[in-house]
Amino acid sequence: MKPEEKLLCYIEAIKYFFMFIISQLVAEVIVVIVTLLPLASGMDMTFDELQPLMEKALLEQQYTIMLLSYVFVALMLVRQQRKLPVPLLAVPGFDGRSTPSAVLAAIALGGAGNLWVSILIDKFTPPPNPFDLIGAQAEAVAVPVTAVQLIVVLLLAPIIEELVFRGLIFSRFKLALPFIAALILQAIEYALLYDGLGLSFSMAIVFGIVVFWTGSIYPAIAAHIGFNAAGYAIDYFWGSISATQAAMKWSGSIAGIIICACLLIIYNKGKGSISDNKAA
Repeated sequence: MKPEEKLLCYIEAIKYFFMFIISQLVAEVIVVIVTLLPLASGMDMTFDELQPLMEKALLEQQYTIMLLSYVFVALMLVRQQRKLPVPLLAVPGFDGRSTPSAVLAAIALGGAGNLWVSILIDKFTPPPNPFDLIGAQAEAVAVPVTAVQLIVVLLLAPIIEELVFRGLIFSRFKLALPFIAALILQAIEYALLYDGLGLSFSMAIVFGIVVFWTGSIYPAIAAHIGFNAAGYAIDYFWGSISATQAAMKWSGSIAGIIICACLLIIYNKGKGSISDNKAA
């Protein structure tokens, strides 16, 4: 690949990342304006008085913000699709080559991965202050799961994020760089949206490997759905899982076995795609 072609790949990968950032900022501004405009217009409030209300609105409407940002990203992708000489579905890593067994294994991989990570976090995180724990439990009771939250977490987030990061961004980096470098760079970009080089980085690495092994974005979407869906189940059953050390060890061991088995299934199902990716 020529240097100018590599540079174009880098620019496009960075462009898609900033597309996400801008969409989030625009969604936050819209939510803050819609929420606070009635208050600000009816009362003479200073910025210092409005700031805690802004923070509260951003916290309470976080899923509405995510919903709007994903809609904005989707609209921008559709708009750009009309300008692309190559259809989006023909982009490497987003060509749909997958099998039902790979998709099912990916869902189980995501669910078991969430359980395994939850156990690790519980093991290495200091016990919370009892008063903080009471406040967190009261807040959890006060904020029920909404339809918007379920749509965002179980549908839009897995689809849009995987299409952009493991589909478009990863494929651009992979055209210009070795696989490992492309995998790490797309994971860094994804992690910058969330918690830095932590859980999101690890998720992006695993999902990127799934895309590389299968040659398809769909198992990565399935793994992302499985990971997010497992979060609700783990929250519901966490009392039983964390009741004793033995229960934690058994749960962690079972999750580890499922992860290894699912990775093996995905790898075996994607051997042909791995050869194609290496050849490319």
